[in-house]
Amino acid sequence: MDVLDAENEMIPIDVLRCSNFSYETPPVKPSLDKKEYSVLKLTNGLTALLISDGRTSLENEEEEEEDESEETVENDDDDYYYYGSGLGNDDDDEESESFSESYVDSVESYSRSESSIGVSVLEDDSSYDRLAMSACAVCVDVGSFNDPEEMPGLAHLLEHVVGAGSRTYPSEVKFGEMLNEFGGSFYSSTRGECTTYYFDCLEDNIQFFLERFSKQLISPILDHDTIEEEIANIKFEFQTDVWFNNHVNRKLLMYSTADETNPAHKLAKGNRIIDDNVSKETLLKLLCEFWKKNYSAHRITLAIQSRHSLKTLEMWVEEYFLNIPCNNLPAEVFPACETPFKAEEFCKLFTVEPIENENLLQISWMLPSIVKLYKSKPLHYIRCLVVQECTGSLVAYLRKKNWASEVTCNDHRSSVDFNSIYSIFSIKIHLTNMGVNNMEETCRVVFTFIKFLQESIPVKWIFNEIKTVADILFAHSTDQWPLLNVKNLAENMRLYPSIDYIQGEHLFSEYDPDVILQLLTSMKPNNANIIITSLNKSEKIVLENVEPWLGKRYSKSNYTTEFEEDLTAKQYFCLPNANPFIANDFSILPSPEEDKIIPEVISKSDKLEVWYKLETKFQRPEGCLRLKFASPEVNKSVKSYVMFELLLLALDRVVRQEIHPALTSGFDYSLNIDENGFVIFLYGFNEKLGLLLESVMKCVKKSESISDLISDEEYDEFLETAISKSDLERKPFKLCYELIQKIIFTPIWSYFDKLSVDITDEQLLKIHLDTFAKKFLETSSLKCFIHGNISREQAMVMINIITNSNELPSDVLKHKSRIRVCDLPIGELYCKVQSFDSKNPHHYLINYFQCGICETKEQCKLRLIVFLLKEYLSKKHSKEQMIFNVFAYPFEKYQKIMGILVAVKSKEDSHLIDVNASEFLQKFSHDLEQIPVSIFEQLKATFIKTVQQETKDLVEETNKLWNEINNHVPVFDRQKKEIEETKKLNIQEIRETFKKTIDSKSKRKLSVEVEAFRKSSKSDSLVMPRLETSGKPKLLFIDSKTNEKKTIKNIEELKSSQILFPISD
Repeated sequence: MDVLDAENEMIPIDVLRCSNFSYETPPVKPSLDKKEYSVLKLTNGLTALLISDGRTSLENEEEEEEDESEETVENDDDDYYYYGSGLGNDDDDEESESFSESYVDSVESYSRSESSIGVSVLEDDSSYDRLAMSACAVCVDVGSFNDPEEMPGLAHLLEHVVGAGSRTYPSEVKFGEMLNEFGGSFYSSTRGECTTYYFDCLEDNIQFFLERFSKQLISPILDHDTIEEEIANIKFEFQTDVWFNNHVNRKLLMYSTADETNPAHKLAKGNRIIDDNVSKETLLKLLCEFWKKNYSAHRITLAIQSRHSLKTLEMWVEEYFLNIPCNNLPAEVFPACETPFKAEEFCKLFTVEPIENENLLQISWMLPSIVKLYKSKPLHYIRCLVVQECTGSLVAYLRKKNWASEVTCNDHRSSVDFNSIYSIFSIKIHLTNMGVNNMEETCRVVFTFIKFLQESIPVKWIFNEIKTVADILFAHSTDQWPLLNVKNLAENMRLYPSIDYIQGEHLFSEYDPDVILQLLTSMKPNNANIIITSLNKSEKIVLENVEPWLGKRYSKSNYTTEFEEDLTAKQYFCLPNANPFIANDFSILPSPEEDKIIPEVISKSDKLEVWYKLETKFQRPEGCLRLKFASPEVNKSVKSYVMFELLLLALDRVVRQEIHPALTSGFDYSLNIDENGFVIFLYGFNEKLGLLLESVMKCVKKSESISDLISDEEYDEFLETAISKSDLERKPFKLCYELIQKIIFTPIWSYFDKLSVDITDEQLLKIHLDTFAKKFLETSSLKCFIHGNISREQAMVMINIITNSNELPSDVLKHKSRIRVCDLPIGELYCKVQSFDSKNPHHYLINYFQCGICETKEQCKLRLIVFLLKEYLSKKHSKEQMIFNVFAYPFEKYQKIMGILVAVKSKEDSHLIDVNASEFLQKFSHDLEQIPVSIFEQLKATFIKTVQQETKDLVEETNKLWNEINNHVPVFDRQKKEIEETKKLNIQEIRETFKKTIDSKSKRKLSVEVEAFRKSSKSDSLVMPRLETSGKPKLLFIDSKTNEKKTIKNIEELKSSQILFPISD
């Protein structure tokens, strides 16, 4: 018998419909959270958390839409492309009717039509309003720890099978594919103690997909064919970066030391279900028994978020999930054990051959389970002190020695590290090359720091500060993406009582110094697990062992447990000072009588231009600030650009160390490269935003003597980072993109330009960084945008902070540099180089079609074409070996000169990659000619919806306005103009523009390809003519095989013969 009918042995509970559930205590929610919550306990034991979004009720919105004119295109297509129920009433258009019928048929069978573009929703998250999606998560109280001893991997296989489909709808495509077809997404994961399924979809579709997924829990397809297909998918997973990476490799080595009483030991045995020698009948029987035993309603938690009312959600949960069978069998209990890992195996030094090169030192301790201590969170207390970056911290000392660039800890949500049996607390040190050579000394510093903490804490004021910050961040938390929100909540429902479903992760209501000290005392050198993942380290010793799952080599040895304290480090270490950035005033400024729609300039001089806007839309006590420094010194030469990057790396290090307390208190900061300079971004509670700005500007002022603020070792680290080829070797697509930029823009300094710099050049010595920094600040023009719950008076105070920190000459605006765009010649240009990644079998291609100078209408045409291409791509190429992406380029400030990029990745022969890309565009062009007007109008309406999206928070709004302010000609009503122009577009205009841009003799096409490593036909060895005599990588240009394309071998020579359009004023 191919299918074991285990479902019949699990009889659903049959009770009166009026008493099918009871209400539980609703969760405590943030004070600003407008969503409504309800917790249900169904009579079959399932617990459901229902979330009705506090925005406009979907039911009310639909009623309003019914009253609107039916002439509006947006109202015609909802049922059509979500349910496949027709296109509306257009009886006069026979072509439309025929097209509609054929497409509806394809929708209902969920097959992919080869003769139409069709209407669906973009898979690109940026195209649709994430917060307007409905989402659902189901968490089952069973995971890898529950695997039978003889069949590790069974829970993972069941996750795949349940996620695939149900016997109720056996003939349809997989659940995830169906969701993707209609604009949603589906994910699932198996952890140590639970399995989670979570998906999102458009609001109109949530009932449809809830019903479908409930059937997969009730009657999954447990047969040989499905199991065989999912085993193949799991095998593919293991070959991808999801599993095949250093993090997983370290975990597997640690699990290999688990005691037999610890179910984590099963994880180190690999996944036996992918073993071809396993009997299919045995596997099917085990899988059915496992499902029958563990997928019982009383062990399932469910979270749903939508704009539908709670009553509607309750009705759906009762109708679809009440029929999930319940066996009332108790869940398997894993008792806590004193020694979950074998000390003689765990407390070793593992030197591991990396999968992808990194220098990471991980020091871990096995500790008691702390899952039930969620109100005191003792390890979070310790973690906060370990990752501190201020003066006196662990990472600050390691940076001074240039032994490490970063210190982190393992994720507290990892159920394989933190579960009901044990806890694994790991400190991860991201080593520099010098740190690899001083690994033992680095370990000694870490153990010295732990000893320092044992002698210095716990102290209650630190706990109170952590609690205060957590309370503030919880009270003022913003809406999370519904998909991630329901996933986290469904998993939290396993751990906390209903009142704490939301606040459990943020709760610090109990201070327990004894537990903190107990945990710290257990963190000794002689019971630590040390894993070093480094190519430099692993190449110098014999790796005598092989990890059986991923096949990576490693050595296991004893280490000196009697570490002497590093007295220099111990004298340096100190506890952090009280955090000055904790906000107290959360009042909202009143709206002015005349609310300014667009930002205004409130200060302008030769030194500084300041824009300001009081934000009244979001009503939150927060503010944003962007401050740009631009100087002609940046692009004067490649050496200048390298010095500029060194300045940024050093300044960022100094700033982060100075403001780390702010970054733990709800503030955000970044320092990013921009045209001819950098942009400082600050965000957080407006009361303390001025203090944060003052701290940052002090660091900027100090950068004139930046060499005094960083050590020689840190400078060497920055120089190595600035002139690094690792990205080019590991990311061929980035090399492709670099070449596109190098050809199009000038001046621009690529990786290869920087690699040409001699690091021994005296001009790159540390002492010259001060000179460059001073010159950069002297010649910089500043542009600032202050936005949020900030009064004009507060903004003026911020202006004074900026001007007092930077004394610029009055003629600074005379210093200007221009970034220009190369006007490509008519025809096809071809640039092909060899990859630097010898292990990557893929070829990478980017075709850039330049459209020239584009005003608003032409820009709208191109963006609509890109939208249609993405739609077409999602239907035509999802299962082919080639991976495409398309997007408009360049963006924002360069949008007067625009084009379309078509990106391709393929294992096929190199000479076919461009042929196949061209065939894809030709097919699209052909189908574009066939598309009916009515379908085009619906697609256009969908595109307009993406353009009309409202910003969700202050940061998004600030970024949108800043893009205009930072533009050379701000257009604050750009969105309105683009919508007006797009509405006027007709299908014939789109066809003509597409042909002119991509499919005509007058096209301007640039093809850049990175070819995979080739092998010599004689010796079968890799062709590697890529090193200069200095040992630096050199581009190997490859000729085109066709005379139709002009091969580029000298980029600067090409640009010298072309028109360069000025972009800057």
